[in-house]
Amino acid sequence: MNKLISAKMIYVLIAVVLAIAIFLVYKRQARQAKVSEFGKYQGYSEAIYGGNQRRSEYLTLSNGTRLAYDLILPTQKDVPRQGHHFRPVSIEMV
Repeated sequence: MNKLISAKMIYVLIAVVLAIAIFLVYKRQARQAKVSEFGKYQGYSEAIYGGNQRRSEYLTLSNGTRLAYDLILPTQKDVPRQGHHFRPVSIEMV
């Protein structure tokens, strides 16, 4: 009978510890809401860049149509940075 009571107490204790651990993990995640919108990013990982630099330009297509675009680059200390997705581009003017 004592062994049965001890085994039940151990199972109850393990269940209580697991419940507390799950509650603490959930509370920690809920405290830091995840936001991923243009200009806002929090709750996923540390920010690598301090800001961004925006450049608006026109691209002239072969039929003469001018296509407007915005180029937004991440910055560190107000200097545009090349990230790990950077690829050198060669533009040939004709």
